[in-house]
Amino acid sequence: MAASTGARKTEPSDERRVQLCAAAKRAIARKGLSAVTMKDIAAEAGMSAGIVSYYFENKQGVLWAAFEAVSEAYGRGLREKLREGRSTREILEHALTAPFRPELLDDELQPAEFLLVWVEYWAAAARDDGLRELIAPVISRWSARLASVIRTGQERGEIDAGLDPKREVQLLRSLLSGQAIDLNLYTPREEQATAARRIAATLRDYLGERLYREVPGARPERTHLETGTSPKSPSA
Repeated sequence: MAASTGARKTEPSDERRVQLCAAAKRAIARKGLSAVTMKDIAAEAGMSAGIVSYYFENKQGVLWAAFEAVSEAYGRGLREKLREGRSTREILEHALTAPFRPELLDDELQPAEFLLVWVEYWAAAARDDGLRELIAPVISRWSARLASVIRTGQERGEIDAGLDPKREVQLLRSLLSGQAIDLNLYTPREEQATAARRIAATLRDYLGERLYREVPGARPERTHLETGTSPKSPSA
């Protein structure tokens, strides 16, 4: 049976609900997913526990809504680039580096905090079947989108045709999750902002070396993010 989200109010424009989701993310980053309580979320939001209970039936509901908010903050930019017809390289670069670049991350949290919230959900889902049911489709959609982008790049001659898109996405996903853990576990807090930018640069280099190095005659492509020029839709 699919897990209930426990949400009573579902209007995406509800300002109070958005505030509570933001407070939940901050509380999760500070205390951890398993330890955070409805009272913690209320205190973080500067509201009463009764208001939290009015919008969310239980802790599960507010935590799922917070995950949706985190997922949306990350996924919005990727969807925009797909709609705009950006190059495959720029789309993949955004997908892999955005969580480490605050200027690309549509969220109030800094990269290390944002990724820590993700790690909290990943770890909890490994033990909670209900949470896994809610998170797995989000990861599957992300993976399918990137695999499709890689296949399109192969068809256009932009990416090495000998690579397996599904395997490459698995590698990208592993890199992303591994670096998220590394940033939070091994980097002093005062160095995390600088480290996040270094990680983004390293991941961008990895994309160039891994996906594009075998394309005969291909030249390194400078993305819109690097050049500051207006994006151009690739020819069909």
